[in-house]
Amino acid sequence: MVGFLGQSEHSIDDKGRVALPARMRRELSPDANETFIAWQGIEQCVTLIPVNVWAEKAELLKKLSPFLKDNRTVKRTESRRAEPVSLDGQGRISLPRTHIDHAGLTAEKVVIIGTIDTIEIWDPHTLQAEDDAQADSYESLVESVMSKLSND
Repeated sequence: MVGFLGQSEHSIDDKGRVALPARMRRELSPDANETFIAWQGIEQCVTLIPVNVWAEKAELLKKLSPFLKDNRTVKRTESRRAEPVSLDGQGRISLPRTHIDHAGLTAEKVVIIGTIDTIEIWDPHTLQAEDDAQADSYESLVESVMSKLSND
């Protein structure tokens, strides 16, 4: 599996349904059973996490001690921002209204981005603002992040 790669624009209908690109659907592990967790991520987008990948994240969250307030807050927030969604027969998913509102998906078009192990759904204007904000610093960011990987 190469992972979810690339970017494409798709329409979103008034019921919140959006078709995932065929190349991304082909990368979905059979272990995911055509199901994602739609998550309100940290940025203003919707992140689709294959259910089998979410299970790994959930195992980490289960290890957090319930006796610490920050741990309880993280578990609560991660859980309440997550909703299971499944592909329909036409390769579409229905996004929850709360997630659509969180990401500001008000246009008829969305940008779908593969991020190796997840898929992000963005409003085109919001994504452009994110890209513009980091345009001058991306080279430094890559050097900083990737050099940490090579030192491990």
